[in-house]
Amino acid sequence: RGMAIIEEFDADEAPGPVQVPGAEHSGRITGCAGCEGLHICSELAFEGGTNVLSKSTRVLSFGEFLLDDSSDVLGPNMVYHRAENGALITHLRAACKFISAGLSNNGGEVAVVSEAEGEAGAAFLIASFLILVKKLDTEKAVDAVLRARPMNGLSDHPEFMKNLRFLGRNGLPDWA
Repeated sequence: RGMAIIEEFDADEAPGPVQVPGAEHSGRITGCAGCEGLHICSELAFEGGTNVLSKSTRVLSFGEFLLDDSSDVLGPNMVYHRAENGALITHLRAACKFISAGLSNNGGEVAVVSEAEGEAGAAFLIASFLILVKKLDTEKAVDAVLRARPMNGLSDHPEFMKNLRFLGRNGLPDWA
């Protein structure tokens, strides 16, 4: 009574890890023409030997992100920062141009990662691109990012969601 029964393992080894859908190192954005080479990534996608990304992949990081020396990625990189006043959308025009240039390069690949803001930061940048450049409505853009990496945290981040709704309604302001 009051005791838990613990089942014994049949083997001498612990069971293998449970595979969780969407827990891969990166996810490809689907459901948007011209976005086949756009990836949302965890930092693990950049560790050497994972073969997740090609040597020509462009990397857009939300905040500083250092590729480790064993990484296979050699493409151009861009670091996205909030404005000095903390505003999120100030530098989105440059980020969207960076993504567009990477995708327009015959079979180009663009990987978006965020260590500083968690994967929600990378998801924010991709959803912003889908809204501003690919003209998806906010809900479809967020859904596309969540399909690629279901656990990215974007929909649970009030500041990012507020800014995405603003972009969906108003577009990018001239000052940004």
